[in-house]
Amino acid sequence: MKKIIVFASVILLSCAVFSQIPASWQGHDSRITSISFTNDGKHIATGCFDGIVTIWKTTDGKKVREIVAHTDAVNGIAFSHDNSRMVTISSDLRIKVWDFATGDNISNAPAHGGSINSITLNPIKDEFITTGDDKMFRIWEVNPLKMTLSQVVHATEVNDAVFNHDGNNIITVGSDTHVKLLGRRRGNVLATLKGHEGPIKSARYNHNGRFLATAGFDKLIKIWDVNTRRERHSLEGHIENIYSVAFMPDSNFLASGGDDLYIIIWNASSGERVKTIETNVTLRSLTFSPDGKLLVFGDETGKIHVLKTKEILE
Repeated sequence: MKKIIVFASVILLSCAVFSQIPASWQGHDSRITSISFTNDGKHIATGCFDGIVTIWKTTDGKKVREIVAHTDAVNGIAFSHDNSRMVTISSDLRIKVWDFATGDNISNAPAHGGSINSITLNPIKDEFITTGDDKMFRIWEVNPLKMTLSQVVHATEVNDAVFNHDGNNIITVGSDTHVKLLGRRRGNVLATLKGHEGPIKSARYNHNGRFLATAGFDKLIKIWDVNTRRERHSLEGHIENIYSVAFMPDSNFLASGGDDLYIIIWNASSGERVKTIETNVTLRSLTFSPDGKLLVFGDETGKIHVLKTKEILE
């Protein structure tokens, strides 16, 4: 039986670390377009349609700093492994590097010839991959800021990209409905995975790199077996466009969300729908905390919402 819980009635559990964090709060004046945790989980960074980035304490949701970062929507935020650098990307076509401790802008550069859609950290070194409406992905070092690889691999805009767990391969997804497996060194195409029937907006690996999840405007989530490069499951449940998927760290649980006012939790191994969470809001980005204890997302009104994963999975 499918389990449904109403977001407004979620009960926060007692927890020494997160006991003071509210279930939701007003973070921005307009749509939240990106959300990310620092790698140590101590802070949450949110990006807004108006170009503002805000830093929050994870323990209690208190604002640490607000930065007028870009002149257009902030579409992605990522952090160096030691959290000393924050990198932001935007529809204003620029990539910017910030001193996380002070909020000072260290460097910035034009990054793509169209809106920049995503940024992801390499799990083994301080380099980042960005994707854009110019059909390209690019790889960057940030200290100093320098582009090290640029490649066209899709026929249309590239919406997301992610490194595999050893940093040697890359997955890119685009509006051309294709999933591309690329070599990190040269950006050469190793395989093209086909199965979606609409633009793909999000891609994520699970904790051990065995499964890849992709999702988009065909309202489907595809779970791919990375070793065989074959589709394992096609998950149906959303009735509107899906914008974001995220794996819970150290597990096969997957969260998905978009325009249909629901977050769905899945077991990527079995393909089972574990729980459906009614949020009453649309979202563009959701993420788990590094320890897997929190699921955080922002909505179209600028509110930030926090769910305790222990409560979700009970």
